[in-house]
Amino acid sequence: NETKIIIEKQDKETKQKLQGVEFQLLDENKNVLYTNLQTGSDGRIKIENIIPGTYYIKETRTVSGYEIYEDLIEVNVNLNEEITVVVNNQKEEKPEIEKTVDKKEISYQKILPVTGM
Repeated sequence: NETKIIIEKQDKETKQKLQGVEFQLLDENKNVLYTNLQTGSDGRIKIENIIPGTYYIKETRTVSGYEIYEDLIEVNVNLNEEITVVVNNQKEEKPEIEKTVDKKEISYQKILPVTGM
């Protein structure tokens, strides 16, 4: 059986391969088959000798500075077929920090001492 799924993780803009991204492989009923699958220095995971059928790939952890890919990726693989799934990852947008200063008016009254008159 030469059936395999290859997952490649790369930067969407630069196409640089990303190491240390974790995935899960789920069966057709979305039950977890493999967990903690991690991309190597080449940004790839190779899952070999699998039974032909429908699988789902789920990204569970990404590298710092990138957004996680939230959707399940459906893969249909036939006997002795090699499917490569390239998952593009985009960098997190740094939130713009807005600072506003509330100017509060301070009002005071001058109170004169009570003289008793």
